Amino acid sequence: MNQHSFLIPLGLSLLCSSQLVLAHAEHDKARYVAQSGKDAGKCDNPVRPCQSIHYAVQQANKGDKVLVASGHYAMSNESDLFYLQSQLVPVKGGFNKFDHFQVQSPDVNQTVLTGVPEVLRETLSDAGFKVIADTKGADISADLSKRLANFEMLSQAQQNLSCTNGQAGNFACNKVDLVSHTPMATGVSGSDVWGHVDLNSGIEYAIMGYSNGTKVFSLANPENPVEVGHISGSRTSWRDIKVYQYFDTDFASYRAYAYVTSEGSDGIQIIDLNNLPQSVTLAKRDSSVGSAHNIYISNVDYTLNSKLTNAEPAVQIVGAKTFGGAFISYLLSDAKNITRVYTPAVSSRSNYTHDATSIQIDDERNQRDCINGTEFGCTLMVDFNENEVRFWDVTNPQKTQELSSIGYDDVAKEYQYVHSGWFSDDKQYVFVHDEWDENYGGLNTTVRVLNIEDLNTPTLAGMWQGPTKAIDHNGFVRGNRYYMSNYERGLTILDITDPTTPHEVGFFDSFPSSDNNAYHGAWGVYPYLPSGLILLSDINSGLYVLKEHTRDVAKGSLSFQSATIASARDTTLSIAVSRNKTDGTATKVGYETIPGSAQHNVDYQGVKGVLEWDGNDIADKTFNIAIMAANPNALKQSFFVRLFDPKNGVTLGEHHYLRINLAGKLNSGKVSFSPSKNTIAENQGNYTATVIRTGGSEGELNINYNVVPTSASQQDIETIQGTLTWADGDISNKTIRFNIIDDTESEQNEIVEIQLSHDSDPSLIEQKTFQVTILDDENNQAPSVDAGPDFEESTNISFDYTGAAVSDAENDLLTYSWKQLSGPAVTLTQVVDHVLNIKTGSEAGDCVIELTVTDERGASTRDSVTLKIVGAEVVTPPPPPPVVIPEEPKKSSSGGALSIFSLLAMFIGIRRIKKRV
Repeated sequence: MNQHSFLIPLGLSLLCSSQLVLAHAEHDKARYVAQSGKDAGKCDNPVRPCQSIHYAVQQANKGDKVLVASGHYAMSNESDLFYLQSQLVPVKGGFNKFDHFQVQSPDVNQTVLTGVPEVLRETLSDAGFKVIADTKGADISADLSKRLANFEMLSQAQQNLSCTNGQAGNFACNKVDLVSHTPMATGVSGSDVWGHVDLNSGIEYAIMGYSNGTKVFSLANPENPVEVGHISGSRTSWRDIKVYQYFDTDFASYRAYAYVTSEGSDGIQIIDLNNLPQSVTLAKRDSSVGSAHNIYISNVDYTLNSKLTNAEPAVQIVGAKTFGGAFISYLLSDAKNITRVYTPAVSSRSNYTHDATSIQIDDERNQRDCINGTEFGCTLMVDFNENEVRFWDVTNPQKTQELSSIGYDDVAKEYQYVHSGWFSDDKQYVFVHDEWDENYGGLNTTVRVLNIEDLNTPTLAGMWQGPTKAIDHNGFVRGNRYYMSNYERGLTILDITDPTTPHEVGFFDSFPSSDNNAYHGAWGVYPYLPSGLILLSDINSGLYVLKEHTRDVAKGSLSFQSATIASARDTTLSIAVSRNKTDGTATKVGYETIPGSAQHNVDYQGVKGVLEWDGNDIADKTFNIAIMAANPNALKQSFFVRLFDPKNGVTLGEHHYLRINLAGKLNSGKVSFSPSKNTIAENQGNYTATVIRTGGSEGELNINYNVVPTSASQQDIETIQGTLTWADGDISNKTIRFNIIDDTESEQNEIVEIQLSHDSDPSLIEQKTFQVTILDDENNQAPSVDAGPDFEESTNISFDYTGAAVSDAENDLLTYSWKQLSGPAVTLTQVVDHVLNIKTGSEAGDCVIELTVTDERGASTRDSVTLKIVGAEVVTPPPPPPVVIPEEPKKSSSGGALSIFSLLAMFIGIRRIKKRV
């Protein structure tokens, strides 16, 4: 079926619908710009376009696109340069308002930009624009130079910029230093960020989402983050990450996994973090959901990413395509194989959860307000539902119950999008972010504060409004500080000593060109690293590692005397907390233990309490922890104590987490094979296996290995044996390499086994054997390749070609290679496997492109496809349909209603050459 015949019945079916409503989504809508337009409204009606790119971008939501008709457009300020480069709200030229922006044809519909640096010419040309270096550009070269310098700064790595007199280099700031900035590759955008501290090594990591996957950075030297690994994912602007860490008695070490969701097609990606700092791997892809807007883990401490005392961690998937987007709960009892335990009874869009947080309620509200509370408390989940904030008792996921809900009316309902939030340290308040009240409601940055002293009757208790129009996105509490990603304003830090009247105490502007109410700049923030460093992810410019000074106040700060202490067994341990100074203000702070490898009420007596200081008192305060006796053969163990909820403006100091190491035998760790490819063709010469040491590094460790044939024979491989040695403190990977003998016999695939052993303690080996399959290449069938049917596209466009079909009879791993054989020059970029991005130039003609696919045994197959590149046709524009001004959307970050006339206009405007946008 051709494109036209497909669209006509689709259009007729839509026209027959009683209500033409788009999917309730936060994105995928177009905004329209024409030189004859007017900067008013939302720019979402092709019949009534806006006039400027700058204005249209500010009306767009994340994931929308801005389509620009032919004409001349002058870039008037630095922020326009960012907007033109945005991957989150892409701006495309080469459209025609008379066909209602249906077809992109840059050659016919020339969209000319002036006042743009020459270095951006190629990128903007790919987006359908024509860049003119005219006299005006020369006249304002000094201004362009300044703008370009600011713009290019964000594509360069930077380190050690102290915030002095309101500036850290070119970044505006207040009491926040830049430790390091790691930029992104061209054509990639950033999304959320999370942190991880490896409790085996103490090394901190940043884990950031990008439009093409997830990256893990080591912060062993935070001034120079090092990328450890990248896990590829489908192309999408939304990617969210959380981490779960636990102690595994079988491995005698802490184990950790990152859980990633996206609005692509990746399902739930589970990333194995257990070979850090060497590498990361994809442990599993859970396909129980295809895509989801966000992920949250309840009942964990967000510094350690490990379970709270007497609580069971659970994964909450929110904003999935299934169940109307309502939250879905999974247990983490098996971290690699999460188990779904709750799905909503009603699949309704009204139950959509956009984001979530949770609170362990252990005061009188547990029995008074919760439904499923236990002797240890209840788990309250806060559901940010687009329309309101809902509160759920999820203590027993299988008996999830809603307790209450609340909205607000200080801005019209059609200008609300209840997005996300977090809870105060005392668990009495929730801070709420709305993504629409700034750009649609016209407010300055606004954070609302809910009182949840009664879980069944929450109330609006306060509000903070900022100095700019920048949109607030996500926020987190640590002590009496609220850390907020504030889009074009970057990072904003609020003092929430009185949660009902927050006030700003610091900021760092990662988007220095403007503070507009548009979806650019800071996406995510993570303030929980034990070092006190703050991670900030920026949509346009990448990862920032920051250091704040807002907690250095005259009232003083409260801190443990060090980050780590050691303790004997069978004793009472006294823990001291210090106050460094005072201005006469009385204060108090909470403390509580958190389990690690040492178990609560088994290896130590768990405690929770409050320490108090009078106004002029700066003496140390202490509390005691009983340490239990242990088996003489017990390994060293650890647990943690944290300080929280400081009162009256006194802040948390440098060491507000304490690790307590209990005496025991040296922990030499355990060895296992690193996940790797377990097949190899016999014509490849040799195979290398990697062995890793995890969980401990104390003392020298010697492990014997033996490579033996099982179904193979000694004529097929070189049998070897030897010893792998790790020195004290060594956690580097070791390798075992054996040779493969390539014969000419036709035979079955053969198996070789690598065996590990220890002279006296087999418990030091977690995985004793690893099998490798040697693939016979004599009877191998080459891959089947169909490069696809010949097709045509227009000049000067860029698109993803997905027409190739590939299979392999043996299901071998395949590699793909594309190249141009003849015809007008095009640019080819492989996206993933058989998906190819093609960028055509201005020359028309037949272009032949060849695909070569090679299996892991070395057999390959080629096939070619012809792309006919045609110049765009000039089409006499049809008369415009009657003007219809749609109503404002009732609730959708980008959805809305289409009129019958708008749909008719869409069909009238169909043309032969269609650009992918």
